[in-house]
Amino acid sequence: MASETLIVLDTDIFETLEDQRSELCSIARHYGSEFPGSKGHAKAVAAENTIKAFDIAHPEIVAAINAAKDAAKAVKAGWI
Repeated sequence: MASETLIVLDTDIFETLEDQRSELCSIARHYGSEFPGSKGHAKAVAAENTIKAFDIAHPEIVAAINAAKDAAKAVKAGWI
């Protein structure tokens, strides 16, 4: 099994775990359209791998994100 490259963030600059995950998502989005095999593409893949590991380690953050999305959809649909 090949080892996956992960991104290590300086956690001191982020106030919350949500901020850390948001930064990883920003990195993945920013580099996501890079040409496969390029350094940018490798960084996007590393960010995606790190997000997966983060989500496994912090299911409460994923639950909070999903709850916020569901609430926003409910408000938009006029259910709330």
